Amino acid sequence: MATVRISDFGGFKPLNILGVTLERGQEVPISPLAALVRYSDKNLTFTFEESDREELMQIDPKLFETISGELRKAITTHNDLVGLLLPKKASAPKKKVAPKSKKSSLTEE
Repeated sequence: MATVRISDFGGFKPLNILGVTLERGQEVPISPLAALVRYSDKNLTFTFEESDREELMQIDPKLFETISGELRKAITTHNDLVGLLLPKKASAPKKKVAPKSKKSSLTEE
């Protein structure tokens, strides 16, 4: 589940989010769709996790226009959405292969 907390710019009064009172310093779980439709609220900070991928991939594409407005980015596919919201997967560092040494054609006889 995505989480929501009061942002550093938010006020100090508790907020009521989907029937849950949210106070400064507290994180509350929220569905990814509920987070997306409130994403542009400067008083709130949302965090998405890899576990949200399945739910994000099932969002009705008819909502992409609304979501694009909230995210201030053009969203046209589910891949656009998850690419923007989910943390990038850490890739293993590439190993450098040392070049094989070749025998020099300049040898002493």
